[in-house]
Amino acid sequence: MKNGVNIAGVSEVAHEVRDQPIEAQLFYRGTATWDARGLFHARVGTVTLGTTRVGRDFRIYCTSGPRTPSTAPTLELLTPVEMFLVGAGACLLTTIVLGSSSKGHTLMEGHLLMARAEPGQAWAAEYDVFMRGDMKADQLLETVEESSKRSANHRSLVERNTVAWSLSDPPSVMSRPSDILVGTRDVAVAREQWPFASERRRSPGSTRHLGVRWDYGVQLSFWPDSEAARQSRFPVDQPKQFGGMDRGPNPQEYLLSGLAASVCETAAALARTRDINLQEVSCLAQGRVDLHGLLGLNPDVPDKIQDVSCALSFRGNVTPEQQAALAKEAVETAEVSRLLTTAQPTRISIAKDGEHLRDLISSEA
Repeated sequence: MKNGVNIAGVSEVAHEVRDQPIEAQLFYRGTATWDARGLFHARVGTVTLGTTRVGRDFRIYCTSGPRTPSTAPTLELLTPVEMFLVGAGACLLTTIVLGSSSKGHTLMEGHLLMARAEPGQAWAAEYDVFMRGDMKADQLLETVEESSKRSANHRSLVERNTVAWSLSDPPSVMSRPSDILVGTRDVAVAREQWPFASERRRSPGSTRHLGVRWDYGVQLSFWPDSEAARQSRFPVDQPKQFGGMDRGPNPQEYLLSGLAASVCETAAALARTRDINLQEVSCLAQGRVDLHGLLGLNPDVPDKIQDVSCALSFRGNVTPEQQAALAKEAVETAEVSRLLTTAQPTRISIAKDGEHLRDLISSEA
């Protein structure tokens, strides 16, 4: 056990998937629903880890994006892009923690700050990674570089993907607002304790950043806005079968929930422009992670999320032809879909104990 990570357990998983390839297939899901009453939420449900089905039930209020500098932060609401970005950033930070732990390094602190890059940059997104522990600078640089090549969600961001679509039947039961799970409370973080170089570089009105903090093991917390949203946090965690405490969605579930919410938001907007009487739209986004690639067991297997798909359903006065047209265009044009289907090179700025070490450009392989 190192930093709360069961390294022996990871080795056991690697041996198991070699002997039983089906155990390497992890299927994640995220759903979202928008309706004309004003309800807009995402939900994480059951996941399939190899031959095991694991019950998951997390719900998050959504809000249309993007946030603007003048928008007062609403702590319990996340935009679809924020969910997608935290999925990418939390996955990279988790991979760095796992890599450091596997090499025997003791971590004292780990943070990541993430944002869309300003127009004109050579990269589309930027990370600031801040770590504190007993590793040397060159060891941290090596771990971050390895992690940038192995993190499933990060690779899904920087590489091109395809997103398939289909139509499905509407859910039999409509979700109620009282079913929603909001972000858990946390102690506010004082500004002088916020460790990211990007905060010092920023000018008033510039891009908002999303902060992710390593708590322990595979448990993290994040803030949707690093300037003001420090009184609340959202949890990131794994199922107990993967060493977590089951206190929140994992990075893949956040990413897919962001995709589902973005598609719903876009479909509703398209319906309004076409005067279609749409009462409700739901989207189930799914994806598969193969541990053969994630654990480096087979170099021919991709590290990233594979087989990404969206199944949409509609309620209202919408003909089958209109449903198909809305589904196709929503999946093709939704902002998160475009982030997935277009390569997004990223800049990773690495700092140790407050000292900037190096910038790494992570791009499509």
